[in-house]
Amino acid sequence: LAAPRGAARPAAGAGAGGRWVLALLVLAIGGVLAAWLWPQRAAKEDDWAGLRQSFSAPGHTEEELQALLRRKEALLQRSPALREREAQDAARDREARSLDLLDQPMEVYLGTGTMTIPRVQLVLGSFDGPALRSYILKNRETLVREVNRALNAAKPERLLGPDAEQNLQTLIQDTLTTALGTQPQETYPSTWFESPGRYGVVAVQLPGRYSFKAYSLGSG
Repeated sequence: LAAPRGAARPAAGAGAGGRWVLALLVLAIGGVLAAWLWPQRAAKEDDWAGLRQSFSAPGHTEEELQALLRRKEALLQRSPALREREAQDAARDREARSLDLLDQPMEVYLGTGTMTIPRVQLVLGSFDGPALRSYILKNRETLVREVNRALNAAKPERLLGPDAEQNLQTLIQDTLTTALGTQPQETYPSTWFESPGRYGVVAVQLPGRYSFKAYSLGSG
């Protein structure tokens, strides 16, 4: 059908031109937002780096450390990006404070059979962790003997019942605490990742699946 006489026809390319104008406006607004947000993000990064450097400086009292940690928490509350970064840093820190006690599977004799523990992983507190880690590795053989002796002396029902894993972890941790002369429950100066700080073996994990093999009954 012919268009009614006198009706204005749209100019060729008018729709495409409008879309270009809209696209340019979006780009311009995006550029303005980026220019506004980037200095803020950079400022937060600078504040974070400066805060961590200040925290690492020696000679702080516990009160000063707590004040710095409050500033840290305030920055984390305002920045999801910093929260994600802090979570990753905390995971790496915990990994660095973890070590394997055994260099070979441990066998424990429980009267009716033998328990084999393939791995014992220790998690150290964040206070003076590197020095303690070095000491444990240097004295690993002695510490393993102490743990093995304690487990062999335990009542079999403690290590074979429904709470066996928890009892194993507790017994290993208590034995190492005594052998090392540390006090993980005591409070130590706050660290970047722990407040208050802790010193000693603060957790025991059994990553490999331990097993129990009962002795076979001899024929009469």
